[in-house]
Amino acid sequence: MSKDQVTPVNDIIAHDDRKLEEKASQLYGADIVLDSKETTGTDFEILDASICAVLVRKGGGAGAVRVHSNPVKNVVTGPTQGPGYVIVIVKSGEDCMLLGNPSVRYFRRRSP
Repeated sequence: MSKDQVTPVNDIIAHDDRKLEEKASQLYGADIVLDSKETTGTDFEILDASICAVLVRKGGGAGAVRVHSNPVKNVVTGPTQGPGYVIVIVKSGEDCMLLGNPSVRYFRRRSP
């Protein structure tokens, strides 16, 4: 996977909502806002089209975040995946699915 598809973020950025929004906005190419709380996905959940990026906690619940794109983006999560966070960009026209129970936060386009 290329860096612009799945981007690791360091602990300083991962725990600062403003810095996360700045980083994700830069990667996405538009102003986006981060949901306030982490959530645990449900198996085979297809995310709403309003979600344009996902903050994934690699060591969270066991599962995966998959974006149906070319190439497919797939981030495996769970206790054996070690610590850390990644931002996964979901471009217009791509579908994002949660498999298992990954721990995530969603980014959405900022309302005008």
